[in-house]
Amino acid sequence: MTVVLPIALHCQDMDDLWESAGDDPSIRLYFESLQENPIDLNSATSQRLQEVLFLDRQLATAIIRYRNQRYPLESTEEILNVPGMSPELYAAIQPYIAVQPVPQPVQLDAQAVTRLYRRFPQSRGYSDGVYQGDPWGAGTALSCSRGNLSLGGVVQKDAGEPLWNDHQVFFLRADNLFGGQSRLVVDAYRLSFGQGLVISNGFRLSSSTADPMAILPRRALGVREFHSTNETSYFQGAAYEQWFRNLSAAIFVSRAYRDAALDDSGNVSTIQTSGLHRTPSEDANRNQLREDLWGGHLGCDLSIASFGVTGYHSAYYPSIGAQDSVTRHFDLEGDGNSVLGVHADCQVGNVGVGGEIAWSDPGGKAFLVEGRFDIATAQTSCIYRRYDPDFHNLHTLALTEWGEAAQNEEGWLLAAKLPLWSGARLAARADIVKSLWRTYSLPLPRHGSGALVSLVQELAQRHTFQVRFRGSDVQNLYQDVVVHEIRTGVRLQWDWQEPRARSYRLRWEQIRFDTPAASESGDGWMLYAQMTVSNRRLSGKFRAATFDAPAYGARIYAYEDDIPGRLVNQLFYGRGRRLSARLRWAFASQFDLWLKLGATFYDGVESVGSGWDEIPSNHVFDVAIALQWSLSEANVE
Repeated sequence: MTVVLPIALHCQDMDDLWESAGDDPSIRLYFESLQENPIDLNSATSQRLQEVLFLDRQLATAIIRYRNQRYPLESTEEILNVPGMSPELYAAIQPYIAVQPVPQPVQLDAQAVTRLYRRFPQSRGYSDGVYQGDPWGAGTALSCSRGNLSLGGVVQKDAGEPLWNDHQVFFLRADNLFGGQSRLVVDAYRLSFGQGLVISNGFRLSSSTADPMAILPRRALGVREFHSTNETSYFQGAAYEQWFRNLSAAIFVSRAYRDAALDDSGNVSTIQTSGLHRTPSEDANRNQLREDLWGGHLGCDLSIASFGVTGYHSAYYPSIGAQDSVTRHFDLEGDGNSVLGVHADCQVGNVGVGGEIAWSDPGGKAFLVEGRFDIATAQTSCIYRRYDPDFHNLHTLALTEWGEAAQNEEGWLLAAKLPLWSGARLAARADIVKSLWRTYSLPLPRHGSGALVSLVQELAQRHTFQVRFRGSDVQNLYQDVVVHEIRTGVRLQWDWQEPRARSYRLRWEQIRFDTPAASESGDGWMLYAQMTVSNRRLSGKFRAATFDAPAYGARIYAYEDDIPGRLVNQLFYGRGRRLSARLRWAFASQFDLWLKLGATFYDGVESVGSGWDEIPSNHVFDVAIALQWSLSEANVE
């Protein structure tokens, strides 16, 4: 299952957040950028405060109300007096907020990072000459801002790609350009309105996140610049957003190219989303589909409620061809698509309701509705969603279970979070879902359910213990027979913090899967120990892991710290051991050097991986290096 930002309040562990994001580095880049350019509490609007992502609309409104009474704020600690602001939440948002002097200086900030990374030994794709480029991945990201203007860009190549600038995007952002509160972004940008049913190409979190309340956006992040290495989730053109007291309006236009495979008649048969151009066939699909898009948004944000309408129209060149297979009966086809939706959210005291409904060509409908109820310090949420099979939208990131598209799905999600005894917190989620129509691989609609329970206990000062249970029961196809796949998992984790900036972690995780009708089952486990040390110039994170997951159904993922701009969730599959170390050296006031080293040793195998990514060895080494530069200076006008 996949859910979208914002992430949860009181996020206990940032590693858990990165682990929930898969391998998409967008969320990591967003937090790094926000930490380098924190939001000024003395000038931020409600929507700007909500970009912190730990804050919902209700808390953002309370902060502004408090600021208006005490303006100007002299320190960020003052918002601890805001109703609903707990010390834990303040600790989570503190790196992303600031109090600027009044009058505010014109600040010049610039950051750049250059990255190199690769794996050893080389895979079959290189030895057989299929991959056209060298095995190094490389990229450079640059951003700078002065006053209300910001510009930046990313140039990136994946391992195996021949062009050093295979992926390149740039942006120019101007805030408050025409007076009042406004934002203009030119070239590469992202959009997020409502609950994401109409348009949202932001970040994604999986159901492994420990906080079950991290489900719906509940507010729009609006127009934002794009500077990620993700090669598919952005628009290219211009977007403008203006705020008028409690009202907001946005317009946007885009001409973006997507990778696609064409059929014999020259129409699009498949839209590609990997962004890889290593082989001749992958390169032949480059930029085969052009999408011209235009649209807008109108919104109103009041103290207890927000609502709005969003719509867009896309034209495709060439057309997306019709699919002959019965299982592809509801696939998108034609030379265009239009989507229109209405969203609303209301919070009165401890009770809240919200949702969104959207329509697409040729008449498909999708909607979701949520009810929230807080009892003392406990939070509960119930969400119902229904997406028609013929609801088509290439730009949605709404709540889904069966895949990325909000299509062909109906389900209920129940979530709760509450403190127990002293130092203990419990979080739980349950999801029941079904397909409304047969899917591509299954000859009939399928059903499934999933659950997550997480208990965090602060044992003593600087010590935290976590127990997490996850389970799922879904239908799948096995040798042309529809069977149930049951997967359960348990995680035990102990964290402790020592003086002098040292911390330790010990994690054990076990996964079991069963397919009763196919008489298949298996177990997998993983254990790792981790140590983090840091001082003013040097820091390091070291991890040693051992694992035994012989069946793919019992595979385990764990987030592993990497160099800036990269997000890696390590797969533990098979039997073996892994060692990794990430080092940071601040060798000058404006320069940081990052180094990541990893080695995985597998038992009882002669090769690792499959296809062109198969490595003819029982060990794999990976290395990544980054040079980060930053400059900041202030000049009062």
